[in-house]
Amino acid sequence: MINFFLTFHSILSLVTVVTCRYNGPMFPSFRNNNGKKLKNNTLPRVLSSDNGSRELQFQFGPEFADYATGDCGDKDIMHVNFGYYQSWAQWREDDCNRLPPEELDASEYTHLAYSFAWINENNELEPYNGQIEEEVRSYEKFMALKKNNPFVKLLITVGGWTFSDPGETFRRFSEAVADENRTTFVNSIVSFCEEHGFEGIDLDWEFPGDYGRGSKREDKEKYADLAEELREAFDKAGHEHWDISVAIPLRQDLVDNGYDLERMAESVDFLNVMAYNIHGNWEKEVYAHTDLNEIMVFLQHFIVTKKFPPEKMLLGLAPYGRTYLMDDPDCMTYKCSFKASGRGGCLEKANFMTYFSINEHIKSGDYTSRTAFNQITATAELVVDGNVMIDYDSPESMAYKAQFARAACFGGLMWWAVDMMGEPIKLNEIERRFPTFEPTAFPTEEPTSTPSSSPTSTPTKTPSEFPTSIPSSLPSIQPTDVPSSSPTFSPSKTPSEFPTKFPTVTAKPTMQSSSAPSGAPTELPTAMPSGNPTVSPTGIPSDEPTKLPTELPTRLPSTTPTLSAAPALLKSVKPTLDISEITSNVNENITSSAMIYCHNMYIILSVLLLPSILSV
Repeated sequence: MINFFLTFHSILSLVTVVTCRYNGPMFPSFRNNNGKKLKNNTLPRVLSSDNGSRELQFQFGPEFADYATGDCGDKDIMHVNFGYYQSWAQWREDDCNRLPPEELDASEYTHLAYSFAWINENNELEPYNGQIEEEVRSYEKFMALKKNNPFVKLLITVGGWTFSDPGETFRRFSEAVADENRTTFVNSIVSFCEEHGFEGIDLDWEFPGDYGRGSKREDKEKYADLAEELREAFDKAGHEHWDISVAIPLRQDLVDNGYDLERMAESVDFLNVMAYNIHGNWEKEVYAHTDLNEIMVFLQHFIVTKKFPPEKMLLGLAPYGRTYLMDDPDCMTYKCSFKASGRGGCLEKANFMTYFSINEHIKSGDYTSRTAFNQITATAELVVDGNVMIDYDSPESMAYKAQFARAACFGGLMWWAVDMMGEPIKLNEIERRFPTFEPTAFPTEEPTSTPSSSPTSTPTKTPSEFPTSIPSSLPSIQPTDVPSSSPTFSPSKTPSEFPTKFPTVTAKPTMQSSSAPSGAPTELPTAMPSGNPTVSPTGIPSDEPTKLPTELPTRLPSTTPTLSAAPALLKSVKPTLDISEITSNVNENITSSAMIYCHNMYIILSVLLLPSILSV
C-alpha cells in the first residue's frame, strides 16, 4: 500500500508540474487577438547598459517589436501635452492654490480640457448640473486663454467618476449612446462646442460595459458608434480640426468589456491612459499607485492585442500622492502595512495629497524622510509627521515615465490635473540634471552579463530647489480617490456624499468672490470605489455670465504652427540611479500566483484520483 501511495504521489506531482509549466497562470490573460498566449519575452524589462553608466533602457519582446522598438520611424510621437483642469479649483481658499481658469499657464500645453460638462435627461450635452449661468462665465474665462496662447486647443470633458455613481445620472451615458438617442447627443455636442468655443470633446465615461456603473455590455459597440458618428458630424460641420479624446482605465477587464479600440482608432485622436490609482487605501499594504512595472506590462499587452496605434496614446501622469498612516515606525516604505488613510495638505482629504502640498513639505524641509526615487517601482516616497507616508511621483520619476512613453512611441503625455501642481512642472528643466541619450532599437534578448560597476544610490539629501514644472505632453484624468483610470481630487472640503445636484443659487455668496458658493462641492469623494475609478468628480460653481469674447478664433490655421512658447518635448533621460530591479514586484506577484495555482491543482487531482488508487 505504501508503494501505491508513493507511486500515486510521484505521478500526481509530475502531472502538476507539467500542467503548471505549460498551462499555469503566468500572465494567463495576456493573449493576442487569436487567443494565443503571449510569450514571456514579450513582457517589458528595464535593463542597464553594459558600459557601467546604468542608462535606462526598456526591453521589448519580438511580438511587441512592431509597436515599441525604440525606433519610431516617421510616427508623430511625444508632440502632445494634454492637461485636465478641474473647474472647482477656482473655489478653493486663497491659501490652497485657488486657481481660476483665466490664471492657468496654458503655454506648457497643446491641449487643455475643462472638467466637466454633463448629459441632461434629454440626452443633450449641457453645463454641469444645469448651472448654465455660472458655468458659461467660467467657459468665457477659460476661452480667454487663447488670447495669449492662440494655438492651444481647448476641449470640454463630459462625464467623470461621480457622474456614473448611483443616482440621477447613473445611466445617462448608457441612455445617450443608445441607437434611438445617439444622434440627438451627437448634434448637441456639435452645437455646444460651437456656442462656447470649444475645439472638441474629451469623453470620460467610467465605465462603458460595467453594470455596476450604470452601463450594459452592448454599450461597448455603441461607444464606438458614438466616436464614429462624432467624427463624421465634426467633419460635416466644417470642424475637421476638432479633436476627440477618450479616457481609458489601466485595467484589462474594463478595457476588454467597454472599449472597441480597433474601431475607435479610426475616429479618436487620442486615448488618455489613466495610469494612476492602480493601488490605494482599499488594500492592506502600501503599493505605488503609479508603479511603472504595472504600467509597462499593461500597456505593452494592450497595444499588441488591441492593435491601437501607440502614437495616438497619451500616458497619464498624476501630480498628487496617496497618503497612509503607517503601522510600524520601522517600516515606512513600499510593501509596509498601514492602519488608516493619511490626511494632510490644505484639502485634508483622506488618502490624498496634491503635488503643491507635497512640494511645500519638501521645500520647507518639513518631513521625516524622503526617497526621491524608489528603484523598485520608479516612484517617490515622503514621510511626514513621523508616521504618514506619501506615495507619489517626483519630477525624477515622472521623467522616467516620460522616457518609457517615448520608447513606446506614444503621442505624448496627459495630466490629471494641472491645478494640482502649484507651479507648472516642466520636465525639460528636470532633464538638465541628467546627460541624455537617444535610444535606437532595443534588444530582444536579455543580456548575458551585468554591468561591471555597481549602481549609484539615491541621494539622501533633498535638492535645494525642487523642480516645479511638468513635461510638455501630459495628463490623465479622473478622480484621485481612486478609480481605475481617472482624475483624482477637487475642492477643499469633502461632503460625506458627493452631491448629485447643484443647489439653486439665488444670491451671491456671502464669502469673498474667490470662494465657492456654499452648495458647490469642493473635492472628490474620499472612499475608494471597488472598481478602482480614476477620474475626479465635478463640482461647478459660478458667477454672473458675460458674453464670449468675439475675438476668439473659431478655427485653427490650415498649417500646424510651431509652438515656440511650449518647451521642447521630452527627451530621453539617462538616470544616475540603478533600476535594474524595477520589474521585481510584478515577477514576485506572478510567482506567488503560480504557486497558489499549482497547490490548488495538486489538491484537485488528489481528490479526483485517490478513489481510483484506493480501489486498486
